[in-house]
Amino acid sequence: MDVGILGNRNAYNMVLHKFGEKLYSGLVTTMTMHLREISKSIEDAQGGSFIEELNRKWADHNKALQMIWDILMYMDRTFIPSEIIDRWLVRNVIMMLMDLSSVVYQEDFEKHFLNVSANFYSVESQQFIECCDCGDYLMKAERRLNEKMERVSHYLDPSSEAKITNVVEKEMIANRMHRIVHMENSGLVNMLVDDKYEDLGRMYSLFRRVPDGLSFIRDYFINLNPCSPEFISLFVDEKLRKGLKGYFEEDVEVVLDKVMMLFRYLQEKDVFEKYYKQHLAKRLLSKTSFVSMML
Repeated sequence: MDVGILGNRNAYNMVLHKFGEKLYSGLVTTMTMHLREISKSIEDAQGGSFIEELNRKWADHNKALQMIWDILMYMDRTFIPSEIIDRWLVRNVIMMLMDLSSVVYQEDFEKHFLNVSANFYSVESQQFIECCDCGDYLMKAERRLNEKMERVSHYLDPSSEAKITNVVEKEMIANRMHRIVHMENSGLVNMLVDDKYEDLGRMYSLFRRVPDGLSFIRDYFINLNPCSPEFISLFVDEKLRKGLKGYFEEDVEVVLDKVMMLFRYLQEKDVFEKYYKQHLAKRLLSKTSFVSMML
């Protein structure tokens, strides 16, 4: 059985039988002993093995923290201090507010719920960023979105679905785009180099959900290579030098549209302009020399 599932089940049983406090105090004791053992092991390492031991213990520690975090977050989503959430009761109370009026529901509940949710997911996303690589973070963000949609169907009025979705997307994705893409050893470039197609697909599906998400990726990718302005200028120069013979008018427009799209995302537009003028001058000189030879 998966360790995470087993951990969730054990945590569930302990809280269900009113042992939530015991679970917490036991966790504190275990973590304290664990950290002392790690510290002792690192201190005992000598010479070249010190760095290896430090790196190994740090990786093991992060893995253990992630498992503990998943278990505690499972408890947080499922319980209100040692009490199981009565979904039917919560649903009825919320429907009572809606029966009074949509204004009462929005002002007395929804507005506060969205603010609390924004704070919660802001903190959680920061914690995920600190302990996960890019692929793991994207998986957790995707899971949170799915869980939130399930929760809306259980508790909230359908009118809240788009609003709470926007909150999760903003805190988990939009506000973290720069950090996600630039994650050391696991960001966008590493995914491309290591053929992480599943992670790349997940990044695409998540980023497309937020305003300018895909534009952010394009902008980053196009400007990743400092030679991009020169390469785009060379492409244009080649097409103009050889001409667009054999192309239909629609094909010409497609090529030019693609070039313009790349140009819009270039940060160093002045560098492109410099190379374009150089290439233009060479084309004009070449044409002039050819005409002189013919005369």
